Order: sequence, then structure tokens, then C-alpha cells
Amino acid sequence: MVKKLIVFDLDGTLAASKSSLDAEMSNLLHDLLGVVKVAIISGGAWLPHRIGRRKESR
Repeated sequence: MVKKLIVFDLDGTLAASKSSLDAEMSNLLHDLLGVVKVAIISGGAWLPHRIGRRKESR
């Protein structure tokens, strides 16, 4: 069976609880995105700045 989506928990799995991704994990996820779709889930509040989202210009 071919995997179509890989899902990770953020806090305590990809990064220390309530912390941003470190450079190594960010690079690994970037490489993985070239192979398969990736979803990251978290039970915490949505904080766009934690994943480097840019504000859209108006």
C-alpha cells in the first residue's frame, strides 16, 4: 500500500512542547514534502508565526 499522507503531532514529536521547529526538523520536513503530502496537527492554539506564515499584504 502506498502512503498518500503522513501526519505528525507538533508538540512533543516534531518540536519541544510550545516551541518552534528547529532547523534540522524544518529541513527534514521540507525534503519529505518533495516525496509525500504532510500534515502537522496540534491541540494548541493556532499561531501562524510558529510555522513562518507571512501576513498577506492588503
